[in-house]
Amino acid sequence: MRKKVLGLMGVGVYLVCATQVLALDLEWKTKTPMPTERAGLAAVTLNGKIYAIGGRDPWGKVVEEFDPSVGPNGTWTRKADMLIGGSLLAAAVLNGKIYVFGGGYKNHGVEEYNPITDTWTQKADMPRGRYGLAAVALNGKIYAIGGNGSEPPYTGERAEVEEFDPSVGPDGTWTTKIPMLYQRRNLSAVTLNDKIYAIGGYHYGIVNIVEEFDPTVGTNGTWTRKADMPTERGEGIRVVAINGKIYAIGGHKSYDTFNVVEEFDPTADTNGTWMTKTSMPTARWSFGATVLNGKIYAIGGSGGENVVEEATLGAPVETNIINGSDTGTLTVADAKGDAILIYAGMGGTKTVTCMATTTTILQGYGIGYLASPIDQSVFPTATVYYNYEVSNSSNGTDTITISATTLSGATWSVTLIDDDNQDGFRQDDENTILSSPVTLKQNESRKFFLKVDVSIAGSATIRVKVNSSQSDSWGDIDERQDLTLTFARGYGVQLTSPADLSGSPSTTIYYPYCLTNSGNATDTITLSASNVAGGTWTITTIRDDNQDGLHQATETTQIGSITLAAGQSNYFFLKVDIPLVEIGATSTNKVIASCSGTDTVPWGDLDTIEDITITTCSAPVPYLTLEKYVLPTDAQLPGATLTYTLKYRNVGNAEAINVQIQDVIPAWASYVANSGTGTVGTGGGNSISVNYNDATKVITFTVNGSVQPSGSGECRFEVVIK
Repeated sequence: MRKKVLGLMGVGVYLVCATQVLALDLEWKTKTPMPTERAGLAAVTLNGKIYAIGGRDPWGKVVEEFDPSVGPNGTWTRKADMLIGGSLLAAAVLNGKIYVFGGGYKNHGVEEYNPITDTWTQKADMPRGRYGLAAVALNGKIYAIGGNGSEPPYTGERAEVEEFDPSVGPDGTWTTKIPMLYQRRNLSAVTLNDKIYAIGGYHYGIVNIVEEFDPTVGTNGTWTRKADMPTERGEGIRVVAINGKIYAIGGHKSYDTFNVVEEFDPTADTNGTWMTKTSMPTARWSFGATVLNGKIYAIGGSGGENVVEEATLGAPVETNIINGSDTGTLTVADAKGDAILIYAGMGGTKTVTCMATTTTILQGYGIGYLASPIDQSVFPTATVYYNYEVSNSSNGTDTITISATTLSGATWSVTLIDDDNQDGFRQDDENTILSSPVTLKQNESRKFFLKVDVSIAGSATIRVKVNSSQSDSWGDIDERQDLTLTFARGYGVQLTSPADLSGSPSTTIYYPYCLTNSGNATDTITLSASNVAGGTWTITTIRDDNQDGLHQATETTQIGSITLAAGQSNYFFLKVDIPLVEIGATSTNKVIASCSGTDTVPWGDLDTIEDITITTCSAPVPYLTLEKYVLPTDAQLPGATLTYTLKYRNVGNAEAINVQIQDVIPAWASYVANSGTGTVGTGGGNSISVNYNDATKVITFTVNGSVQPSGSGECRFEVVIK
């Protein structure tokens, strides 16, 4: 049946003939389950196979290979475990090898997998450890994007983009590129048409943001905001590219897990367009997704830990799309209840159902989107600039009103500033106040900034609102608003994380720590240290007197707190005394730094932070103890004989050789000639030789052979009281 639709496109009445096109939908099938159930994994395709890597399995190191060509549903093979492993890691393929990045709050690790030899090799660490990041390969380089970590200058979600070139040197090298416009974790990224698309993620709430990275612009590339995903489900979403389109699959928001699939065409319109496709059978997030032989594979994840589903671009389906340039004569829709799909610029797609014999579509006023920047926190007396962009999704020119209002909190100065060069990055000389309303043509957008002058500590909720010149029933939103929460920092603490150390028995290890007050006022930060596993060795926090991060023998003052001004840093040490224990014994200890108070509104840094160190007893050392006693023990008269016994024992963890034991005859006694004897116990040596020097009155016992760990023996001699 051929369908037609009426439309009022502007002022007059026109016939808009529906142009019939063919679109491809998805057909999903279930394949052989993954042997190891897990979420937070990565999936990549290489040499006709799919590799499921890492994730929240017992160790985070599992690697399994899927070959969909074997049998009706494919088969799985276990491969070599990763060296480091992790969850919410990222992976990319370059030059026939797989590269895996991060996967932990402080995990800097980079591992390279060779599928031919089935081996893993560690490469140059990422500059900042993180998890929930994305990684893609483009033009011989790999880009590590976003994520969550604890490295300075701030903790939490990140916007960093770091480029890895594995061809430089034996372990590759890293270069910092321009960051994303919006910091976020648990995002996903994909390459298409020599550009990178970073989609979804989380930062103080789920984001459905889409950003496009063009590495050819300038020295470090540039990021551009694109049309948002229609369905907010950004955390743990996965994206793949196939046939010139990007597919955003699954995801998570609050307590909801999604099976939604939406297709993004970055070449349609200025900022791309979205279309809903057939949903994935199993709702899930933080899963693995990849493409092989023109098919999409979704693997594991939270909500489908071992489920494997395959999507094929199915048979064509008929879709009616209005072409805005067509005009014609008033006509009648086919029948009541007919559904007609309409495309209207940045407004996306609309479905209109005929409720009578004719259908009229009204003038299309609308705001396509209003950017929603991430909330910020700063020290008082600073100025914050929020990046905004608004688009006109009507079918003609419109005048759009833009306003900013403080809804609650501090009454800081709030101003709308024009983005003079429309690049989304504020320059120092861009201070022109935005003139509202602004006039935008169809599908045109305008970038501007919200300027917030933070004068005192506190927080403020500010609303930016945009309005079309008229309201209508077209379907696009005629008014949009965004709320930002700006927080002037209160309490905050940052703590470096030193590397684990090892040492010999009966030695002392000093871990250097750097503590920073990242709050906005002087604060007294409490320090504590405790044993959490392994041996209960003696641990103490020690002041670094000269603040050089290097322990000196004279630095022995114990401390339990440090008072720091806002932004000030201070070194201290965790002192660990290694007792006489076996090689390989460990002690796991935790250092906790706590601010004097807790913020009611979180702004990013932690009010309490902790770090774990593991100290290992590593070097073999002999250690002998000596006991001396005399019989009889009561007072004796001159001429009485006393017998002295010297007991030795090796309580170290290595053999002792050339052992000599000496004693001096008291001045009130005389040595009984030839009374010196020795007895060796198990492991206490082969025999004992005795030598007495009458001039010095020193008796020497020499243990022949080696005294083994736990070996012991006795030496005896007699004296006569004068």
